[in-house]
Amino acid sequence: MAVLLFRESEQMKIYLLDIDQTILNTELLYNACLVDNNLCLNKYRQAQQNEGLMMSAKPLPLLAWYHKNKHKHNIMFLTARELGELDKKQLALFGIPLNRVFSRDRAKQSGYEFHNANDGIYKLEYIKRLKGLYAFGSAEFIMIDDSRHVKKELRKNGVACYCAIKLNNKMVRYA
Repeated sequence: MAVLLFRESEQMKIYLLDIDQTILNTELLYNACLVDNNLCLNKYRQAQQNEGLMMSAKPLPLLAWYHKNKHKHNIMFLTARELGELDKKQLALFGIPLNRVFSRDRAKQSGYEFHNANDGIYKLEYIKRLKGLYAFGSAEFIMIDDSRHVKKELRKNGVACYCAIKLNNKMVRYA
């Protein structure tokens, strides 16, 4: 049974998918980096060097949606990660091409000053830069993310943003 996630229209749509807890279940990695129930970025960067933790990720239903639709829709990835070698290995394992991934290290290499901003501002600014490109100027951007802070920031600024947790749950129910 097919699940209709999005209505089709004439306007070009660009789907931007987050990675962690959107297409990949990375709870083991995330939980290893908690300090007083908050993500510690220093611990996270250390954990990114742990192959066991990085390769413990499991695919979520939106990853299957990506693979099924990657030739029909414009689908890219927008992550708050700085991609290291194990990140790249992890993404390759799940069939995610690096040339479709926008990340903090890529923003930094491009000279974007927002690479150190909180996740919501970072993703909003990245989308603004993409909208400024001629090829994407009239496109509708649709973000799929698990973070309530990211969703709130994007929606407040007029970017369509869907909850990855709800979509993944819906896809499991109708599979």
